[in-house]
Amino acid sequence: MFNSIKILSFALVFALSALFACGGSGESENNKEEQPSDSLATEQILEDTDPQDANEPEVPQSNEQKIAGTFVEIEQGDYFYFVINDEAGERQSFMIFQGDETFDTIDENPSAYVGKKMAVYYEITTQEIPEAGGEIEIQKYLRAELMD
Repeated sequence: MFNSIKILSFALVFALSALFACGGSGESENNKEEQPSDSLATEQILEDTDPQDANEPEVPQSNEQKIAGTFVEIEQGDYFYFVINDEAGERQSFMIFQGDETFDTIDENPSAYVGKKMAVYYEITTQEIPEAGGEIEIQKYLRAELMD
């Protein structure tokens, strides 16, 4: 009789261990139906997602503008500025955070480009400039093209 209880206890422990190892929780089937399954949640997410949106990379919105003028200088202070005189003769200054091929070429010998016609692409944006005391509106240089 003692061996029978020992065998039954061992069988019960083994059965419970197997049940929990396989993911069983001992809940009834009725309780499982009340809880949403992961597959239903995934299906809902897929239904809410437009398949065309998933295939297209997100394109940042830009307020890129273009201005034509003549090159004046690359000014250096706390930052670099690309300076032109626009077609109306007004001095325009563009803050440079990242140069491009045209900037690199002009920067090698700026005096050779003074008075040359060019187009400057820029955007008006707000930028944190600690030297100016915080966030200010700037004309941010994007790229330039020689027009001659």
